[in-house]
Amino acid sequence: MKIEVVDRTKRMTHAFKKLCEQRVQSTFDRFRHAIHHISMTFSDVNGPRGGVDKSCRLMIDMDGSSVLVVYGRGEDFEKASMNVTRRSLQSITRSLQKASQFRRPPKKDLEAESPAVETA
Repeated sequence: MKIEVVDRTKRMTHAFKKLCEQRVQSTFDRFRHAIHHISMTFSDVNGPRGGVDKSCRLMIDMDGSSVLVVYGRGEDFEKASMNVTRRSLQSITRSLQKASQFRRPPKKDLEAESPAVETA
């Protein structure tokens, strides 16, 4: 599972980027078999004016060619990242549960289960 953190504001510290990578790694570690790539992108919607305008987008490239995209906002990048991580965890769980419902059951050996036919 490859994790990428992108800062479009150019104001994020290297330590915060590493923290985000570690948070994503620990959160989605149990789904590593189903996730190919995760991209976390931060941006400031209103620029330097302040307010609830920090956004975070999490793109999760799942094995099997499906992509989950989850957006989150917050007063700062920390809250936005927490929001989007929590919401994307719910989305992945829901997506994998839905996929398992449509999985075909394993093929049974019909000869082993058929009753023996006696001929007289």
